[in-house]
Amino acid sequence: KTEHLDVVLSAKEANKVFEERKALEKQARDLGDTINHMSQTISEQSRKIAALKSEAELKNQQALEAN
Repeated sequence: KTEHLDVVLSAKEANKVFEERKALEKQARDLGDTINHMSQTISEQSRKIAALKSEAELKNQQALEAN
């Protein structure tokens, strides 16, 4: 009887650990998705900044040549 209860309890514990692991794995995937999205956003912003910088340098050069 006691042995049976031990098996039931260990099965419940194993199930609990399994569910916790599934939840942690989902959190890890979600964090990975968030990081990828943030990385894409940073890359896009970097490209925009580079384009604006080039445009500003060109306008500055044209202004210098005009004077």
